[in-house]
Amino acid sequence: RNGGTSSVRRMRPGPVFVILDGVHLTRYQQRVLEIDQQVARDADQLKLTAPKLAALLDKAETDVLAYMTFPGQHGAKLHSTSPLECLNGEIKRRTEVVGIFPNEPAITRLVGAILLEQNDE
Repeated sequence: RNGGTSSVRRMRPGPVFVILDGVHLTRYQQRVLEIDQQVARDADQLKLTAPKLAALLDKAETDVLAYMTFPGQHGAKLHSTSPLECLNGEIKRRTEVVGIFPNEPAITRLVGAILLEQNDE
């Protein structure tokens, strides 16, 4: 972590940072492989007690772990739930303004309109 500071910066930093980035990437790839193997082991254990859940986990494994293939720079955005919390707050605020909905499709229309508005932003 601190390999790029102090005396190393006074040297030619290019090769040093390339090496450190390579080490970080290798560790990250190893971690992804470990997690993939752990999910496979967990699915195998579930086959005895919950076969439907095990089948679902096997089928969805690549989708569930897809975020692990994103570049490391995206990590802060991936681990933040702030956008989702803001969206839920906006839905709550607008539904409280309306108060009582005449039927379920009215709720669906309002929430759909909010989602489309957020998508446009």
